[in-house]
Amino acid sequence: MAMYTETDIMRLYQHNLGIAIANLCKVEVFCGTPPTLAAVNGWVFEQTVQHCLVDELANQNLHTTVMEQVRIGQRVVIDLLVATVAVEIKLKGLFGQDDFAKYRKAAAQARSRGLSYLYLTGQENHPPYREGIKRAVGVNNAFFLDVAGEWEGFLSRVTVLLRQ
Repeated sequence: MAMYTETDIMRLYQHNLGIAIANLCKVEVFCGTPPTLAAVNGWVFEQTVQHCLVDELANQNLHTTVMEQVRIGQRVVIDLLVATVAVEIKLKGLFGQDDFAKYRKAAAQARSRGLSYLYLTGQENHPPYREGIKRAVGVNNAFFLDVAGEWEGFLSRVTVLLRQ
């Protein structure tokens, strides 16, 4: 059984996003407008997922190497490499249909290096994009935290892949 739920992860993300923004407002050059940068939001979400995943794996006595922003091919960088599992992490899903080819290529690059490739998003509101990313990376390799049980499914998939 997982230690975290989708709700726990999103709550932890929101809490830490608030802390990150408050701390950015403390820098000497701050001029009065709090940052609303997508990069900050995405980075805090990636860190939240990594934190929860490492906790979950440790709870199962799976201690492994975790690296961030790893180049696995020409112009292909993955957000998280957990031993042999490459994980792409998105806060709010895809931006357009062109993304399908991008992630299909990333998954192929990962496989060519002997890695498994998983896609995890905080939400995907557009059903055709949800189905498209499943086709692009594999139905068992795409996870959506706006659906109950997906975190546990993601964790289970990572665990199975690490034990292979």
